[in-house]
Amino acid sequence: MSTFKSLVFLLLLGVSVGSISSCHDHDDDENNTVTIDIVTPKDGTKAANAKTVEVHVKFSASVEMHELEIKLHPDGNSSNNIIDFDKHTHDKTYEFKETVDLSSFPAGTKFHLEVESCEDHDCKKVKVAESEFTI
Repeated sequence: MSTFKSLVFLLLLGVSVGSISSCHDHDDDENNTVTIDIVTPKDGTKAANAKTVEVHVKFSASVEMHELEIKLHPDGNSSNNIIDFDKHTHDKTYEFKETVDLSSFPAGTKFHLEVESCEDHDCKKVKVAESEFTI
């Protein structure tokens, strides 16, 4: 019987450790604060070279992030997504960098960059940042 009790104990211990390490306490989400920094392109700027426009966004969270979204489209045409980035992460920081070629659009075209991150697991609190720029 001693061996049986030891096996049951080890099995219960393994299940307990597995559930503790795989689950995250969503109560921490209440204290979570996400910061979004659109490094480039800055709001109201004109891109120096339409062929190589760098989209650089930094995310940080006090606890952890959940869902990240980045969309870039011509202003007024949200169905024409040049960037349509979506990532689920539990990291405290994330950095996005992508160079896009916008030279096929006429000079003076205005673009809209929309950035979002969920501050809680259920995405009830969403942090939003936006930037509009021209080429």
